[in-house]
Amino acid sequence: MADDELQCLQAIYCRSEELNVLPGNDGSWHVRVKLLPALEGNSALPVHAELCLSLATTYPATPPSISIFSNTISKDNIAKIRTHLCHYAEQNIGLPILLDIITQANEQILNVHSDPQTGSQALISGCTVAPSSHSEEMLERLVLLRLDHMRSKTSYTKQIKKWIQAMCLTGRLIICQKLIFILLQGLAARVKNYILLHRTSTVDVDSKGHPCKERMMTILCDVSLSDGHTRFHDFEVLELRTYEDLQSFFSASAMQDIYEDYVKPLMH
Repeated sequence: MADDELQCLQAIYCRSEELNVLPGNDGSWHVRVKLLPALEGNSALPVHAELCLSLATTYPATPPSISIFSNTISKDNIAKIRTHLCHYAEQNIGLPILLDIITQANEQILNVHSDPQTGSQALISGCTVAPSSHSEEMLERLVLLRLDHMRSKTSYTKQIKKWIQAMCLTGRLIICQKLIFILLQGLAARVKNYILLHRTSTVDVDSKGHPCKERMMTILCDVSLSDGHTRFHDFEVLELRTYEDLQSFFSASAMQDIYEDYVKPLMH
């Protein structure tokens, strides 16, 4: 599982010196991530912070060792951020959480730099009081994506399932005649990173058999995951023969409105 997560991280954090992954002599991994690189160059928000994660061979059964280094954040705030991240890791033993840890570290450091006084208070007791735009990333979303085609179906499907597992998302890959959908459920931050990864990685082959990126994926629907929707606990591939089967799936999943608004119009 660690290998899949590391591949996802390398695809997402692909800018120069943004991510460094080093293997240990005993089979462990050491990950160094430059936090909030997009804010550099903004004199109002100088950011010099690095997150280090050490993964034992027993990860994710054993939580990662976490360290944070910064010359622009106070030692007290660094300690509070680290305590929060370690607590989160302990609560999620057995799950792939590297991307979540990086996301939460970014959010808490942004709080400190946005407002040093309220940001410090937001970190007390390991609790995050983030601006609304960042709190929304921790809400659960239901997203319906459409793929234009799959030329290399086996390898494409395998890659999708690997990413979904690494990002701790759930849902269905639905193939019905010429229609191909990915139905995703999970935290908004994870879904956002999945879409970025899918759009920027080599996932299929072109008409000449050359590896290519997914340039024709569209987001049909992005809504809050409500109690009324069926919640998936895994990710499966569904190959449906008829459009009636497709309608039945959405109806059985309490997503008839999504079918009517976003799927049915594509059948004409």
